[in-house]
Amino acid sequence: MRADGELSKEEFISQKEILLKEQAHVESLITDTKSTEHNWLELTENFLNTVFHAREIMENGEPEEKRNLIMTLGENLKLRDEKLKFSFRQPYDVLLLPEYRTNVLRG
Repeated sequence: MRADGELSKEEFISQKEILLKEQAHVESLITDTKSTEHNWLELTENFLNTVFHAREIMENGEPEEKRNLIMTLGENLKLRDEKLKFSFRQPYDVLLLPEYRTNVLRG
């Protein structure tokens, strides 16, 4: 039953192989997209948890928690006059932009 005799057996097999390869490719793209989606969700969740709890950790956290937070957020660490200086690493550096530095609890 190859389209009422319009396709030969060889043409049918050839078309079937092409379609099966395309199907496998689309399925792999779907799998990759699901995996990437999960990774982005996990990264976003980690980012938001870190920035949400940063002040609390720096004010009340144990020294090890503070150290881990600084290592997560910062780079180019320097100790000068008993004060730690560092720059924020990506993506945390975006929080220094004025448009993101609003107090959501205002008013």
